[in-house]
Formats: sequence, C-alpha cells, structure tokens
Amino acid sequence: MTHMTTCFLFKRHHPPGEIISLEHILECLTESASQSEWQLVELDGIGNTRLLGVDIGDLMEEVNKPGSRKILNWSQLTTLAKCLEDILDITVFSADHRDIPANPWIRPSPFRVFISLNDASWWHVEFRSKLEADAFHSSMIRKCPWLA
Repeated sequence: MTHMTTCFLFKRHHPPGEIISLEHILECLTESASQSEWQLVELDGIGNTRLLGVDIGDLMEEVNKPGSRKILNWSQLTTLAKCLEDILDITVFSADHRDIPANPWIRPSPFRVFISLNDASWWHVEFRSKLEADAFHSSMIRKCPWLA
C-alpha cells in the first residue's frame, strides 16, 4: 500500500536570531500526536536529559547504535524537546505499529509523522495525513510568522 505524504522543510536558523526548535514543531502538531507512540532513532545534541532519567551521553549512545531505537510517549518526547539546548541531528517518528524497517528513510513512508534535523540546518517534517499537515502548517505560521 502506497501512502502519499506532505513534507515541509524549514531552515532551523532565521534572521534575526530566530531558531525553530523541536519544541516549536511538537507544539504545532495536532492532538492525535499526543496519543501516538514515538520512536527516537537518531540523536546528537546537548542538553540536560536527567528529567528523563538518563544522561544525554547515555541516551545518544543507546539510540545511535545500529538498529536501535527508543520508544517514547508524548510526555517523554516533549520533555526531551524542552531539555535539548542544541541539536545537531535528530530523527523521531510516530508510526501505526512498531514493526517498521530499521531504515527510517525508506519510501513509501510508513510513518504518521516523521521529524528530522540533519547537521543543525534544515527541519524535515513529513505527514501521511493531509489534514494533519495543513493544521501543522497553519500553526507553524502563527507560531513563527517569519516563515510566511
């Protein structure tokens, strides 16, 4: 079964000094995102993740092992977003099931929502639902008007 997706690309840094954070992105997702299970498959960043009960270095080591992933509920994901002071790379997604391929970049996308930042430069946010994508886009423009 092929899933059509809607993808947004946002520069992380915007003049004058505005930054789109993971927290901004999560705040703009629809209510259904908070009911989803999330999988963290890549992380390289700086922050104090002790609120999650783990050191940032240990979390990165756990997540970045080949084939590894950390299952997060919405509360854990939003806490992680608040704890991260800077992100170089992150890949997190929600899917309808845990049985997904090890490579998160496969196509067609099995993910409900896919969020990635590479080299601290561009956010890639992808949705399977056009309705969720449209709601996200409107919310991002309200939260970050410089994107319009």
